[in-house]
Amino acid sequence: MRKSETVKIREIINAILKERGLEGKMAENRLLNAWNELLGKTVANSTQNLYIKDNTLFVHLRSSVIRHQLMMIKPDLIKRLNEKAGIDIIENIVLR
Repeated sequence: MRKSETVKIREIINAILKERGLEGKMAENRLLNAWNELLGKTVANSTQNLYIKDNTLFVHLRSSVIRHQLMMIKPDLIKRLNEKAGIDIIENIVLR
């Protein structure tokens, strides 16, 4: 194999995932895993349930104070979570 023909394994895996329609699910998984990393322990401990449905991230929280704070930064939060996912996977966040 010539050096110019080499392909990174990451590129091969991404191509297979895209071909089989799993790229979006992998991005959703990265996004959900990024929640704790981006928002820290306090928010992570207050989060009861976290899931994505129809390009909307649903977040169930125990604390109304944290819910209010997250509502104030929602546009920035959407942007940061999509960056972590690698593609624009969510358009809205519903905080409950």
